[in-house]
Amino acid sequence: MEGFWHLTVPPRGPPHSPHGRHPEEVLFIKGDKIPHLSYGNQVEFAYFKVKPWKSLGKSIRPVQYGISIYIMTTLNTLKYSNELPELFMKSKEEVTLWRMLRRISNQVKVHLDEEHLDNASNITYLNLKNIDIHIDHSKNELSIENSFSEKKLDIKLLNNNPSMVFKEILTMVEE
Repeated sequence: MEGFWHLTVPPRGPPHSPHGRHPEEVLFIKGDKIPHLSYGNQVEFAYFKVKPWKSLGKSIRPVQYGISIYIMTTLNTLKYSNELPELFMKSKEEVTLWRMLRRISNQVKVHLDEEHLDNASNITYLNLKNIDIHIDHSKNELSIENSFSEKKLDIKLLNNNPSMVFKEILTMVEE
């Protein structure tokens, strides 16, 4: 496996992994020498050639999304994700809400504002059975809607009173 990484370390030899695994090869390359990235400058990137990754033991389904270059996520999110959009979740509220919905069903759909995961800027909504749940960070608002009604909640409730949010979602699912 090989790849480019932008590091803020001085080029004095290969960096060491905190997990005891070392790259097979590390080269420092100027940004304008990397063909598939749009860096036309002299910023240095570290090029790593590493041993093959360990398998997760499962595949993550792409559903209607893809990756154009790369994405970053946590190992915990990677382990519990079944579909590619789930790797996109950035805020604590999004992760809390997604886990809450997964308690109800494993058929949670995450909808993003872009087709390619690494170009997306936010989650537009999550869908579970007959409900759509929108998170509006600019208004600090959580909107739960089905074909009969809509309920707006303060987004802070996901952290302060998650059981209340869970009950509201269950009520809307059962309508």
